[in-house]
Amino acid sequence: TISTSCTQAAINKIKDRPVVFATVADPFIIGAGSSDADHLPNVTGVYGLSSMADLLKAAHQVLPGKITIGSLWDPSQVNAIRNLEILKEAVDSYSDVTFVGTTVTGSSEVYQAALSLVQKGIGAFVLIPDNIVFSAFESVVKAARDRKIPIFISDVERLKDGALLALGYDFTSSGIQGAHLVVRILNGENPKDIPFQRYTVRTLGVNTDVARELGVTIPPEILAQANLVYGSANSGSAPGGPVRAAPGRDQAAPPPPVDNGKEGGRK
Repeated sequence: TISTSCTQAAINKIKDRPVVFATVADPFIIGAGSSDADHLPNVTGVYGLSSMADLLKAAHQVLPGKITIGSLWDPSQVNAIRNLEILKEAVDSYSDVTFVGTTVTGSSEVYQAALSLVQKGIGAFVLIPDNIVFSAFESVVKAARDRKIPIFISDVERLKDGALLALGYDFTSSGIQGAHLVVRILNGENPKDIPFQRYTVRTLGVNTDVARELGVTIPPEILAQANLVYGSANSGSAPGGPVRAAPGRDQAAPPPPVDNGKEGGRK
């Protein structure tokens, strides 16, 4: 299964055959189990919460100083609510960061919701994982573009679509992890004997073309740690093309951004 909501529906309905999930943030909040080893007998998979604290830290490095960040989410998605709680906790650790947010119940509402946050004077979008918002990501980009508001996101796939910075797990790699579990089951293993696994590859990506359009300087320490860079500057690639690709599944993920005193900011 793909996504928290799909997995929740599957485990609630399917009891007589294996269920393997590949992109779930927190399987425990949807009743899949109580620990990696203690879970529903027909269910296994791979999971990992996006690090909203690290994403906010990266945003604060790129845009140092006092700032209001905005986010939007579907309140019916348990994954979104969990990540919202984590983001708000992270915001509380910064004296110069404030948070405003709004909810949506469908993709058709995303543009107006994003625009309402822009009109409230946010300095950046920091988007939590949310299926509805991500499916209408172009609406967030449209609302942000006129005011040159950068977007920080955990969905690495959206980096090429207008996000400035992405920090999240590589879902291609998580799919491969999940596929290995499927093979084990097809070869005769019982899913109840296969512990849940955590994602193994995390990607830090930046879009230098977007940075240039917004007049934002990406701090050199973030560029040095990035394992996915989109942009045409000094690369000979077409605008929007990847300059440096994400690592394969056997490569180590980069550490979270480290604040060493060097700051970014707007030009």
